[in-house]
Amino acid sequence: MDIDSHCVGQQIHAGGGCWIALLDYRRDCGAVCATPVREDYQGNAGQFEKAGGGIGQELSLFITFEGGEGCGKTTQARALFRQLSRSGYPVLLTKEPGGTPLGQELARWLKNAQADINPISELFLFAAARAQLVSQVIRPALAKGEIVISDRFADSTAAYQGYGRGLDFSFVNAVNQAATGGLRPSLIVLLDIEVEAGLGRKRSKQDRFEREEIAFHHRVREGYLKLAAQEPERWLVVNASLPKAKINEIIWERVKGLLT
Repeated sequence: MDIDSHCVGQQIHAGGGCWIALLDYRRDCGAVCATPVREDYQGNAGQFEKAGGGIGQELSLFITFEGGEGCGKTTQARALFRQLSRSGYPVLLTKEPGGTPLGQELARWLKNAQADINPISELFLFAAARAQLVSQVIRPALAKGEIVISDRFADSTAAYQGYGRGLDFSFVNAVNQAATGGLRPSLIVLLDIEVEAGLGRKRSKQDRFEREEIAFHHRVREGYLKLAAQEPERWLVVNASLPKAKINEIIWERVKGLLT
């Protein structure tokens, strides 16, 4: 699958049986693709063979992971990616803000702890990154019948800029609609955790959002839970304080129901 020449080279879709997933994580764009290779592959550069078979099914599922700081969504998004690729499904993992060269540049500004960014500017910067990701990465992958997993999407903006920053919800929704072109996830996985517990997991240098006052993070969490309550059929709320393996099991059980 081609995302763009700077981000991803040749991609070959996963089959079944003896295929395994080679995770190709592009640091410059934040996209991960499942490139299937034979287990007996000897490593000749660019030479991949497909051993027939495979799922033979176009699903075009779009799954997003949401949650506050330190909830573990990135870990679980990657775990789901590995499970799907091992099962032979063509799958792409991406993230926000990021996923494209433009998105990565915007992410540096948005997360810079020293940056003084107006909430309205912040909203539009996220929207610009999202619009680029949707047009360059997500929609092309879905059009090819692939499963797309995104570490954050439009609901992050609703929670952080709407509930967290207090921007007008109709305005936030309109910007989100413009950026996504109406694209909505098939499933939204919300990893819910107590604010203090989540922030306590962050041991590295804090970014601009992690350094916000505790009240901001409580508003974000409250916003996520309200969003999930509005559409329970599309949201899966998981207690993020559970063991990682248990969380992975809960998510996989829900996703398996979408694969049939």
